[in-house]
Amino acid sequence: MNATEETTAPAPSEMRAAGAVHARGRLTVFLLAVIAELRLVHWPDRRQVAAYTGVVAVFMLTAIVGIWLADAGTASLMMHLFS
Repeated sequence: MNATEETTAPAPSEMRAAGAVHARGRLTVFLLAVIAELRLVHWPDRRQVAAYTGVVAVFMLTAIVGIWLADAGTASLMMHLFS
């Protein structure tokens, strides 16, 4: 196999035509289709994963602080109103 050839799973219709329609055959067709689709995914490299993780962490911390401040402010307001 040279560098220009790609290995892909047979299409589900080809698998059915070959007689693999029983339960194990359907599972095999499904798993081969999943593997074929996963080969098409653009997976991020380590640097991108680190950057995305940092963005999520900063957003989560901001949301946590915002919700905490809203809760503390509401609790303080309720204490002044009802005590």
